[in-house]
Amino acid sequence: MRKAKILSLTLVCLLVLVCLFSSCAFLQGLGDQVVTSGYFEFASIEKSEALETTTLSVISSCPVSIYKYEASLIFVNEYDQEFYETETVIKEVEIPANEEFQINFTASNDLITDATRFKLKIQGRSKERLSSLENEEYQVTFKYGARVIEVQTVKFGESPTLPQMEYVGNEYFHSWCKDKSLSTQVEPDSQKIYRDTTYYAKYVPDLDKVDTQVHNDGLPSVVTIKTQQAGWGINGYAQLATQGSGVIVKIEDGKAYALTNAHVVHSAGMSLLDVEITDCFNRIYKAKMSSLDGTVALRTDYDLALLEFDIIDDKLCAVKMADSNPSLNACVVAVGTPEGMRNSVTYGECVTYQKATGEVNLGFDVLWHNADITHGSSGGALFNSSVELVGINYAGTDDKEQSYGIAIPITKVKEFISSYTKITIE
Repeated sequence: MRKAKILSLTLVCLLVLVCLFSSCAFLQGLGDQVVTSGYFEFASIEKSEALETTTLSVISSCPVSIYKYEASLIFVNEYDQEFYETETVIKEVEIPANEEFQINFTASNDLITDATRFKLKIQGRSKERLSSLENEEYQVTFKYGARVIEVQTVKFGESPTLPQMEYVGNEYFHSWCKDKSLSTQVEPDSQKIYRDTTYYAKYVPDLDKVDTQVHNDGLPSVVTIKTQQAGWGINGYAQLATQGSGVIVKIEDGKAYALTNAHVVHSAGMSLLDVEITDCFNRIYKAKMSSLDGTVALRTDYDLALLEFDIIDDKLCAVKMADSNPSLNACVVAVGTPEGMRNSVTYGECVTYQKATGEVNLGFDVLWHNADITHGSSGGALFNSSVELVGINYAGTDDKEQSYGIAIPITKVKEFISSYTKITIE
């Protein structure tokens, strides 16, 4: 009987312990918060292509710290239909609140080609409660490039109000984006705010306006340059004729100063005999190398040179220079004399900044763009959508699939002018 009582007490104690452990586990479960997709910010996405597959690197963040997440990426086609979802990525990792983290997904190149946008499907686990943030307020900043358009204070979980957008120069507002590269479009007034957030305005050029201004202000500053050079080489005495483009950067005291590439007016072992300039009105001028303290304004390490010639009236104009290099994806306009075709105008975008190798090697990053240029475009102007000079074209690639124009960026152009010429640019 005594043994039975002892056994009963033991069972009761075990039952109590089980209940206590279960209760603790239940209480711990109450503190474990599930954070769904809506709270995660899908900030940006980068592609890294391989032979048959591409890795998509998604940058995200969460308003509370998480210790685990499960995520997949949904592909959406041009008809706004979801047609593919990647395998789920599961990771246990401590990620602090609002700290950006990267998730990598891999898919075939064919699938990625068919996708026009992506959706991040993610669920995280947190020991913090989202309800603790409900009374918080956050700043929502609307920007165009580096310029702040408007700043709003928005409560947690609410949406901002869209600012009124207008023309900027020759460009009109297109959409809002979540990244500076303007690749991830969003609708801010349908986005719930859980952290300080910045939206970037994407503008696109009004090509009718740009074209009108190019013809009014751009063409009168762009010229065609022909040279005659001669010298002794390994094959004896030789003469050389070159043709390229140039852009007038200053008009002062009856003289025009035209910038071009060094390789247009200078060839190794050759002397410059004659320089002829033709303006957009088909008028011809005799030009010479400009000089500073007896030294000609020519630098092969910039591939830039400055010519000067006397003008006959006020029809020509000096180009207006941009304050800074254009951002990636910004509209650019190439004007020059490709293959002898004067007043040629082509449109494209700024693609990247990196060094280029070829006949002319420069020691700094140059501007790559996809506006069509070819032989004879060297020394020609590269404008932005406001017809401000952002570069001097000096080379191009010859690729059947994708050709690029390469230009000396405006910051380097200004550096050359201020350091090696007698003119000043306001």
